Amino acid sequence: MQKRDDKKREAIIAAAVKQFSSRPFHEVLLDEIAAAAKVGKGTVYIYFSSKEDLYDTIVLETFDQLLAELRRLADGKANAWSVLSEMVRHLMRWAYRNPHFYRMIMQSVSDRVKPSLVRKRKDLGDVFGIVLRRGIEEGDFEDSQPLLTAQYIPACVRASVLYGPVKLEVDEAVEHLLSFLESRLRKGQQL
Repeated sequence: MQKRDDKKREAIIAAAVKQFSSRPFHEVLLDEIAAAAKVGKGTVYIYFSSKEDLYDTIVLETFDQLLAELRRLADGKANAWSVLSEMVRHLMRWAYRNPHFYRMIMQSVSDRVKPSLVRKRKDLGDVFGIVLRRGIEEGDFEDSQPLLTAQYIPACVRASVLYGPVKLEVDEAVEHLLSFLESRLRKGQQL
Protein backbone atom coordinates (compact mmCIF):
# COMPACT_ATOMS: atom_id res chain seq x y z
CA MET A 1 0.00 0.00 0.00
CA GLN A 2 1.37 3.37 -1.02
CA LYS A 3 1.87 5.97 1.72
CA ARG A 4 0.06 9.31 1.45
CA ASP A 5 2.19 12.28 0.46
CA ASP A 6 0.86 15.85 0.79
CA LYS A 7 2.92 16.99 -2.20
CA LYS A 8 1.36 14.32 -4.43
CA ARG A 9 -2.11 15.28 -3.23
CA GLU A 10 -1.38 18.94 -3.99
CA ALA A 11 -0.06 18.02 -7.44
CA ILE A 12 -3.21 16.04 -8.18
CA ILE A 13 -5.43 18.91 -7.06
CA ALA A 14 -3.43 21.47 -9.07
CA ALA A 15 -3.63 19.29 -12.20
CA ALA A 16 -7.34 18.71 -11.65
CA VAL A 17 -8.06 22.42 -11.24
CA LYS A 18 -6.39 23.10 -14.60
CA GLN A 19 -8.37 20.35 -16.28
CA PHE A 20 -11.73 21.17 -14.69
CA SER A 21 -11.37 24.89 -15.28
CA SER A 22 -10.66 24.47 -18.97
CA ARG A 23 -13.27 21.86 -19.91
CA PRO A 24 -16.66 20.62 -18.78
CA PHE A 25 -16.61 18.08 -15.96
CA HIS A 26 -17.79 15.17 -18.10
CA GLU A 27 -14.94 15.68 -20.60
CA VAL A 28 -12.16 15.45 -18.00
CA LEU A 29 -10.63 12.02 -17.46
CA LEU A 30 -8.80 10.86 -14.34
CA ASP A 31 -6.09 9.48 -16.64
CA GLU A 32 -5.42 13.04 -17.86
CA ILE A 33 -5.30 14.41 -14.34
CA ALA A 34 -2.91 11.68 -13.24
CA ALA A 35 -0.65 12.28 -16.23
CA ALA A 36 -0.61 16.04 -15.63
CA ALA A 37 0.21 15.45 -11.95
CA LYS A 38 2.94 12.96 -12.95
CA VAL A 39 1.41 10.15 -10.91
CA GLY A 40 -0.30 6.92 -11.82
CA LYS A 41 -4.06 6.74 -11.98
CA GLY A 42 -3.98 4.36 -9.00
CA THR A 43 -2.25 7.05 -6.96
CA VAL A 44 -5.19 9.37 -7.57
CA TYR A 45 -7.43 6.74 -5.95
CA ILE A 46 -5.26 6.73 -2.83
CA TYR A 47 -6.39 10.32 -2.21
CA PHE A 48 -9.82 10.47 -3.86
CA SER A 49 -12.46 7.79 -4.30
CA SER A 50 -13.64 9.09 -7.70
CA LYS A 51 -13.50 12.00 -10.12
CA GLU A 52 -16.58 13.40 -8.36
CA ASP A 53 -14.84 13.15 -4.97
CA LEU A 54 -11.81 14.99 -6.35
CA TYR A 55 -14.02 17.69 -7.86
CA ASP A 56 -16.09 18.11 -4.70
CA THR A 57 -12.95 18.23 -2.56
CA ILE A 58 -11.51 21.03 -4.69
CA VAL A 59 -14.70 23.09 -4.43
CA LEU A 60 -15.16 22.59 -0.68
CA GLU A 61 -11.51 23.08 0.28
CA THR A 62 -11.26 26.20 -1.87
CA PHE A 63 -14.33 27.63 -0.16
CA ASP A 64 -12.89 26.76 3.27
CA GLN A 65 -9.61 28.53 2.49
CA LEU A 66 -11.40 31.62 1.23
CA LEU A 67 -13.68 31.72 4.27
CA ALA A 68 -10.71 31.41 6.63
CA GLU A 69 -8.97 34.34 4.93
CA LEU A 70 -12.09 36.51 5.08
CA ARG A 71 -12.73 35.63 8.73
CA ARG A 72 -9.19 36.67 9.56
CA LEU A 73 -9.78 40.01 7.83
CA ALA A 74 -13.17 40.44 9.56
CA ASP A 75 -11.42 40.19 12.92
CA GLY A 76 -9.35 43.27 12.08
CA LYS A 77 -9.23 46.04 14.66
CA ALA A 78 -9.56 48.94 12.20
CA ASN A 79 -12.91 50.71 11.79
CA ALA A 80 -15.67 48.75 10.09
CA TRP A 81 -15.40 50.60 6.78
CA SER A 82 -11.66 49.88 6.51
CA VAL A 83 -12.21 46.22 7.34
CA LEU A 84 -15.13 45.90 4.90
CA SER A 85 -13.09 47.60 2.17
CA GLU A 86 -10.19 45.21 2.69
CA MET A 87 -12.53 42.21 2.61
CA VAL A 88 -14.14 43.38 -0.64
CA ARG A 89 -10.71 43.98 -2.18
CA HIS A 90 -9.54 40.55 -1.09
CA LEU A 91 -12.62 38.73 -2.39
CA MET A 92 -12.70 40.59 -5.72
CA ARG A 93 -9.00 40.06 -6.36
CA TRP A 94 -9.30 36.41 -5.40
CA ALA A 95 -12.29 36.02 -7.73
CA TYR A 96 -10.50 37.63 -10.66
CA ARG A 97 -7.53 35.29 -10.12
CA ASN A 98 -9.85 32.27 -9.82
CA PRO A 99 -12.78 32.73 -12.22
CA HIS A 100 -12.69 28.98 -12.86
CA PHE A 101 -13.93 28.41 -9.32
CA TYR A 102 -17.31 29.95 -10.14
CA ARG A 103 -17.56 27.96 -13.35
CA MET A 104 -16.69 24.78 -11.46
CA ILE A 105 -19.50 25.39 -8.99
CA MET A 106 -21.96 25.95 -11.82
CA GLN A 107 -20.85 22.86 -13.78
CA SER A 108 -21.14 19.93 -11.49
CA VAL A 109 -21.19 19.38 -7.79
CA SER A 110 -22.50 16.10 -6.45
CA ASP A 111 -25.71 15.92 -4.47
CA ARG A 112 -23.58 14.66 -1.58
CA VAL A 113 -21.91 18.05 -1.12
CA LYS A 114 -24.65 20.43 -2.26
CA PRO A 115 -25.90 21.00 1.31
CA SER A 116 -22.34 21.83 2.43
CA LEU A 117 -21.91 24.17 -0.50
CA VAL A 118 -25.16 25.99 0.29
CA ARG A 119 -23.99 26.45 3.91
CA LYS A 120 -20.60 27.71 2.78
CA ARG A 121 -22.20 30.21 0.38
CA LYS A 122 -24.31 31.53 3.25
CA ASP A 123 -21.26 31.60 5.54
CA LEU A 124 -19.44 33.71 2.96
CA GLY A 125 -22.13 36.38 3.22
CA ASP A 126 -22.34 36.00 6.99
CA VAL A 127 -18.67 36.95 7.33
CA PHE A 128 -19.50 40.26 5.69
CA GLY A 129 -22.54 40.52 7.99
CA ILE A 130 -20.29 40.52 11.05
CA VAL A 131 -18.53 43.65 9.79
CA LEU A 132 -21.74 45.33 8.65
CA ARG A 133 -23.35 44.84 12.06
CA ARG A 134 -20.20 46.13 13.72
CA GLY A 135 -20.35 49.25 11.55
CA ILE A 136 -23.98 49.78 12.56
CA GLU A 137 -23.14 49.31 16.25
CA GLU A 138 -20.25 51.79 15.92
CA GLY A 139 -22.62 54.29 14.30
CA ASP A 140 -20.70 54.39 11.02
CA PHE A 141 -23.18 52.44 8.87
CA GLU A 142 -26.90 52.69 8.27
CA ASP A 143 -28.57 49.55 6.95
CA SER A 144 -32.00 48.20 7.82
CA GLN A 145 -31.11 44.77 6.37
CA PRO A 146 -27.40 44.13 7.03
CA LEU A 147 -27.72 40.36 6.69
CA LEU A 148 -29.30 40.77 3.27
CA THR A 149 -26.67 43.30 2.22
CA ALA A 150 -24.02 40.86 3.42
CA GLN A 151 -25.31 38.24 0.98
CA TYR A 152 -25.32 40.78 -1.85
CA ILE A 153 -21.57 41.42 -1.60
CA PRO A 154 -20.34 37.96 -2.66
CA ALA A 155 -23.11 37.85 -5.26
CA CYS A 156 -21.89 41.15 -6.74
CA VAL A 157 -18.34 39.82 -6.88
CA ARG A 158 -19.47 36.62 -8.58
CA ALA A 159 -21.60 38.55 -11.08
CA SER A 160 -18.70 40.87 -11.86
CA VAL A 161 -16.45 37.94 -12.69
CA LEU A 162 -18.99 35.89 -14.63
CA TYR A 163 -21.09 38.56 -16.33
CA GLY A 164 -19.30 41.90 -15.97
CA PRO A 165 -17.61 43.82 -18.76
CA VAL A 166 -14.88 41.68 -20.32
CA LYS A 167 -12.07 44.20 -20.10
CA LEU A 168 -12.92 45.51 -16.64
CA GLU A 169 -9.78 45.55 -14.50
CA VAL A 170 -10.03 44.11 -11.01
CA ASP A 171 -9.21 47.42 -9.29
CA GLU A 172 -11.98 49.13 -11.28
CA ALA A 173 -14.43 46.45 -10.15
CA VAL A 174 -13.28 46.83 -6.55
CA GLU A 175 -13.63 50.61 -6.57
CA HIS A 176 -17.04 50.44 -8.24
CA LEU A 177 -18.40 48.02 -5.64
CA LEU A 178 -16.86 49.98 -2.75
CA SER A 179 -18.28 53.23 -4.11
CA PHE A 180 -21.73 51.66 -4.30
CA LEU A 181 -21.48 50.20 -0.79
CA GLU A 182 -20.19 53.45 0.65
CA SER A 183 -23.06 55.42 -0.89
CA ARG A 184 -25.56 52.98 0.65
CA LEU A 185 -23.97 52.33 4.04
CA ARG A 186 -21.95 55.26 5.28
CA LYS A 187 -23.79 57.82 7.39
CA GLY A 188 -23.85 61.20 5.78
CA GLN A 189 -23.18 59.89 2.27
CA GLN A 190 -25.54 61.03 -0.46
CA LEU A 191 -26.85 58.82 -3.26
